[in-house]
Amino acid sequence: MEKTRKQYRMIIIGILVVMGLILSGLYVYFLSQIQETYQRYASQSILDAKKTFLEDTVNNVIGRIGQIKAEEQLRLGFDHPDVDEAVKRRIYLEIHGYQFSNDAYIWVNEVIDYAGGADYAIRRIHPNMKDTEGMYLSTDMTDIAGNLPYLTELEGIKEDGELFFNYFFKKKGLDVVSEKITYAKLYEEYDWIIAMGVHLDDVQAYVTQSTEASKEQIRQVLFFVVAMTAVLIATAMLLLSYLERWYFKHTNIVLKSEAYKDPLTGVFNRRAGELELKKAFEEYRLLGDASAVFMLDIDDFKKINDKYGHDRGDAVLRTIADDLNKHIRNTDILSRWGGEEFLLICHGLKQEDIAPFTDKLLRVVRDASPGCGLHAANEMITISIGVSAFIAEDGIAQDAVKRADKALYQAKALGKNRAVLLLSGEDTQAG
Repeated sequence: MEKTRKQYRMIIIGILVVMGLILSGLYVYFLSQIQETYQRYASQSILDAKKTFLEDTVNNVIGRIGQIKAEEQLRLGFDHPDVDEAVKRRIYLEIHGYQFSNDAYIWVNEVIDYAGGADYAIRRIHPNMKDTEGMYLSTDMTDIAGNLPYLTELEGIKEDGELFFNYFFKKKGLDVVSEKITYAKLYEEYDWIIAMGVHLDDVQAYVTQSTEASKEQIRQVLFFVVAMTAVLIATAMLLLSYLERWYFKHTNIVLKSEAYKDPLTGVFNRRAGELELKKAFEEYRLLGDASAVFMLDIDDFKKINDKYGHDRGDAVLRTIADDLNKHIRNTDILSRWGGEEFLLICHGLKQEDIAPFTDKLLRVVRDASPGCGLHAANEMITISIGVSAFIAEDGIAQDAVKRADKALYQAKALGKNRAVLLLSGEDTQAG
């Protein structure tokens, strides 16, 4: 039996270790996936925000051209030949006056030949390189990476009237070339391609910064996982303890047979009670699991037999035993010790829970009185209870029974219908 118990415990511990390793591996894997996904989506979110900013700014400039044109038409007259030149001059000055962070700016190229090639467009406005304004552009021009940004821009404009595209360009005032994303849109009335671009080298810096900010959250998640793992292990150990009790309770098939049942009351008989008492004591010595031992005796039972006869007395025993059995836990063992006396063994019952438990048992018996068939309306059946538990000084299980029996006599002497707890020879608590 002891070998089986050890094997059973080792199997459960092995399962817990394997589960812990699996959970740890899954946690590391999913954490890396989360970080990778977070960085990817953070980069995409920043890029989307930049694209929205570029598109909105260019559209605002186009809207501003319309406002300026309406103002100039009112000032000069709708058909005045200088309206468009006045509009172009004013928008030129406004664009040069715009201030953006991160080396961002707006520029305007006027398309001369939509077929492309050399001199297909003129650079009309470029705040960062004013000295290049008025120069001709070619779709054959390349950036440092060999891309053809002007050709890409022109083809996108011809196809959709607008586009986003990437190319490499030197940062203002620095000998640093980085990738830019640009939004360009055609203002057909003037054949203007109005564009705005921003460098992308700050995206990774933003992602790194946001990743650093998320590390504290990751640490909190890690703490939560560790705490949950500890709770899981604690729960598993409690389950292990419960399964051990269940195993040793339910593998004792003989204890459940009719040979170990009291024929009158249906609860376990004394032989079964002694076997269960011995097993509980062995578990206490091996695992330290304390069990409370109760001796219960029906008060003045002889008077009931004398007054109503033994048949009625037997009915009272059956009723009391049945009601007590209904109000104890599944792991508790109630056995008829002899006559009107019962032994109750409660596995793992804590000392602070004994008093409420005995109060319940006393109440259960009193409430059962009307169903016992006694004639007098004021006749009430009560019990007295003596309680003890296994202690380190016990040599055998019967030492705890003797203390419980002694406590029972004290309960009788104190007036019956009560419980007395006796954990040692002198430690007494009455209830």
